[in-house]
Amino acid sequence: MTFVQSQRRSSKRGIERVRRVGWGDVLGASLALTRKGRPVVRVAVRGNPAPAHHRDDPFSVKLRRKDLQSAEGFVEDVNVEVNVRQRWRDHA
Repeated sequence: MTFVQSQRRSSKRGIERVRRVGWGDVLGASLALTRKGRPVVRVAVRGNPAPAHHRDDPFSVKLRRKDLQSAEGFVEDVNVEVNVRQRWRDHA
């Protein structure tokens, strides 16, 4: 997975603008809503504790309100992929 931050966000938070994460390091994804009802997709990555707030999470993406359905589908797809890969590792 590739996460791209804006130049402003990356310099403000001291993180790399482009971060690539291999599927082996992805632990799952979750969906949260902001106080204004905007969906936020957060991806859990091995070795990176999730900050309390999504603003501080380099592996989160805030979307527009109308993208809620797409966000739900994306989270489901990521979690299915993670589960399949885990089953492969368990059976290997």
